[in-house]
Amino acid sequence: MSAIDVLIVGAGPTGLTLALELAAERIPFRIIDKVLKASELSRGLMLQLRTLELLNRHADVRTGLMARGIENFGTTIWMNRKPILKTVVTQDIQLLNTAFTWPILISQHKLELFMVDALAKLGFEVERGVAARDITQNLNGVSVIVEKSDGTNETLRAKYVVGCDGSRSVVRCAAKAINFVGHQFSQVFMLCDASIDSSNSATNLTPKQMHVCIGDGMLVSFPLENGKRRIFATRTNDYLGKDLSLQEFQSSLAKFLPDGDKMLISDPDWLSVFNVHHKIADKYRDGKLLVAGDAAHIHSPAGGQGGNTSIQDAVNLGWKLEVNLDSKPHLQPKDAENIKTNIYYIR
Repeated sequence: MSAIDVLIVGAGPTGLTLALELAAERIPFRIIDKVLKASELSRGLMLQLRTLELLNRHADVRTGLMARGIENFGTTIWMNRKPILKTVVTQDIQLLNTAFTWPILISQHKLELFMVDALAKLGFEVERGVAARDITQNLNGVSVIVEKSDGTNETLRAKYVVGCDGSRSVVRCAAKAINFVGHQFSQVFMLCDASIDSSNSATNLTPKQMHVCIGDGMLVSFPLENGKRRIFATRTNDYLGKDLSLQEFQSSLAKFLPDGDKMLISDPDWLSVFNVHHKIADKYRDGKLLVAGDAAHIHSPAGGQGGNTSIQDAVNLGWKLEVNLDSKPHLQPKDAENIKTNIYYIR
């Protein structure tokens, strides 16, 4: 039986951030993920300034992330097809008390590559194709049976197990004292990453401008690093129950933007239909089992707060694990302060 201080289940941005925090302090840990290969689809995208500051402690954010993402993007807000606010951000903007001037848009895939590279420089790596199958805790620690991609099993013994494994967290399910409470929004949402030609439209979707459209439903469009754009919108009743297609996104552009019917969508990377939930764990710890990120709270993707709060969860938990593993019991305050913060974003 292998013994470690911390087992991290899930190697998305939350788990990788926690791994970086523990690696920097030389805390013995392993990080596993049941998926053999990380997704290259562009999921969480916006990194706020405080998140950039925290990640910069582990590797150079300017060359590793900012150079690969989109900086200085502006926003146009539309209400019933009429523009009501437009911001244009330039290099001249300077925010005080931070090394960074503006949030950046970057794909989750590139963010994870940045983190994996930083982790490798500290001598650690993600164990992929490894799933936690049985999690049992007692007063002294946690026993975990993990199944590897070749079908073999291994039993691990950890002082703490942290679930960074998303909204369907197996760690949270094993923690009998943690309840995941909340609701599902009534709207159905759709998403695609695709090329949009707006050259024949009066509304030009410029490369560094985000568009937020509010009316009978909503639509958000923002630029991606590869020259394409993401469209996130509510589905209309006309399409509910039907297969998702580019035509539905075309119709949404025409509905929310002047001359939107003259825009041409093509070459999609992916299309998706989904419901949005707002849920939060009533506590983030049950004995030696802890949860962070989407395993602890899920909410609307508006504003990019999900990924940012998740990364900051991991930073907060990292130093408290270090203190506890040095026999100084200061882990408990995480529940109160983080739940209060995340309830604010869920509301």
